[in-house]
Amino acid sequence: MTDKQAALPYASAYKQDEQEIKRLLVEAGMETSGNFNEPADHLAIYLELLIICIFRWERGPFLREESTVCGQKTLTALRQWLPEFVAVAISMTALVFTQH
Repeated sequence: MTDKQAALPYASAYKQDEQEIKRLLVEAGMETSGNFNEPADHLAIYLELLIICIFRWERGPFLREESTVCGQKTLTALRQWLPEFVAVAISMTALVFTQH
């Protein structure tokens, strides 16, 4: 599928730096699994990283600062392309579905 047919859930479809999520994952001590058959900049990876940041924050005070920074960086990265993704998704939905 192309960006003309669907709202692609990849950061690289909306901005230049597709390596950003890889840097965030490395900072968090993580990497994508070989079982995940999508590029690392898929929306699901960003959301999973946010979940990990929240879980670490909830573990206790010794992880809170690191987890807060992780969450802030991930949200900042998402804000760079997620609004455009949502706008495209809404416009694609309007093309596919009509009200009766």
